[in-house]
Amino acid sequence: MSTPGEHRYVGAMPDKPVSSVWPILHYDDTRAALRFLVDVLGFHEVLAVPDDEGDIVHAELRWPGGGALVFGSTKHTDGVHARMRAGSGAVYVATENVDAVHSRVRRARGDVVVAPHDTEFGSGTGSYAFTVRDPEGNLWTFGTYRGPEAVGCRRPGAQRHPTPASESPPAAACPPPIRGGSDRSTGSFSAQC
Repeated sequence: MSTPGEHRYVGAMPDKPVSSVWPILHYDDTRAALRFLVDVLGFHEVLAVPDDEGDIVHAELRWPGGGALVFGSTKHTDGVHARMRAGSGAVYVATENVDAVHSRVRRARGDVVVAPHDTEFGSGTGSYAFTVRDPEGNLWTFGTYRGPEAVGCRRPGAQRHPTPASESPPAAACPPPIRGGSDRSTGSFSAQC
């Protein structure tokens, strides 16, 4: 941990893409939040900025598969995010390692809200997922679903609006996912399109 007033830059993960979307969460106990997010969920610490009392004012984390998260303290009441309450967020993290994350949460005696299971999200595409509540109440869902473009399927009748990265014609609808045989340890599945 950095000394009060000192910025600690741990370093980015250059081999993984950083998302353009960074969720922001606030915590009452930022030091405990950092330990839970890094040691239990598996994020990588990139930057932690403490105040004069040693509480983290601003932290940036990266997910090994790409993506970023920012969090700060509820005790700091200046800035546009100052009124955010602790424990009022929900974040989805795409991963092929659902069972590994779940195992770390169980070993840490984390609050598993929904155990790993096969499910279907609103797009109609299947996922293997579980949800954990962090120590301050935020919900974290870890699953194999990476969006309709990733599996080339969509729910019949769903409106898909092209983005610069997905200008191709809409994909065909998919039947429910078929779990990837003995690949339960990674939580991966294969869709039959």
